[in-house]
Amino acid sequence: MSVDRVDRFSPRSASLQRDDPVSVPRRRDAAPESDAPRRRAWNSPEKLAPGAGRPLPPEIAFLAAHGAPLVMLQYGAAMARRQGATADAVLIAEGLLTQEAFYRALAAELKVPFLDAPEGLAPSTDLEADAARGYARFAPGSPSGPLWLFAPRGADIVRLMGLSRTAAGRPLFAIATPALLDEALRRASVDSLTRAAAHSVERILPHLCVRRALASGAPVGFILAAAWAAPASQAGLATASLLALAFLGSVLLRIYACAHGPAAEERAPSLAEADLPVYSVIVALYREAPVARQLAKAMAALDYPVLCSSYTLAYLPELSSLCHG
Repeated sequence: MSVDRVDRFSPRSASLQRDDPVSVPRRRDAAPESDAPRRRAWNSPEKLAPGAGRPLPPEIAFLAAHGAPLVMLQYGAAMARRQGATADAVLIAEGLLTQEAFYRALAAELKVPFLDAPEGLAPSTDLEADAARGYARFAPGSPSGPLWLFAPRGADIVRLMGLSRTAAGRPLFAIATPALLDEALRRASVDSLTRAAAHSVERILPHLCVRRALASGAPVGFILAAAWAAPASQAGLATASLLALAFLGSVLLRIYACAHGPAAEERAPSLAEADLPVYSVIVALYREAPVARQLAKAMAALDYPVLCSSYTLAYLPELSSLCHG
């Protein structure tokens, strides 16, 4: 069955109903024999979505009151049970409903504002964790705006419906899509993201950071060596010699690094066709007739010996004609 995508809802959308025998009068007299199959098809009840007899999951049930087609919601619920996912994620992933349409309907159901360009979030200390939780706090200083920004998923939608939504006439939270929440968190956390990018190597690979070398005894040794050479009559010459040796060592290290190229990769010995491992290529087909020629050419282009069964050998001439036809 096919279910059309929904971009927006209308509260005056007609709900899905069965044929009403009162509003649609039908003739009671017997029809001719030639019209009997057509009359049976007309009088037969409409085909409902799979799982139509089950209640809708609570995370999408509110959409029915905002003009969402019932057959689409039943289809999403059936697919969610089959895939082990939440119904809201299935509706959006299947392309039946856009993120914006879903979260606008949720904001209308909760009677809270929907923000299509949220600004003023507090900087995040853990961007990935806050985005995964689906909510963030607004920065203090906005006396009339909401305190929190939510982009709930799955069971969090049901829990959010049971929360208090206002306090002293002020909305406690607003709604946005997960993508908008992630973008707003990144804009609010530019400084922390910059520091993390600059100093992440020090946290992950501390042995590559110069702080480790400074914390060792190398600076102390250099100071002691300079103090030992200071009383000499030619202290300036000794200091210059030490600096020259250090500079020469750094130059030689760079020259060696440039001259020492990557090791040549050894080519693996070729194997005989009989020693190659056997792989099975499984191709899922649906209405394959229009793409059979293209599929056969693509599989023939694989640079690998073909192992055929006796059943497949009977069709090799047809496959060859498809590839070269």
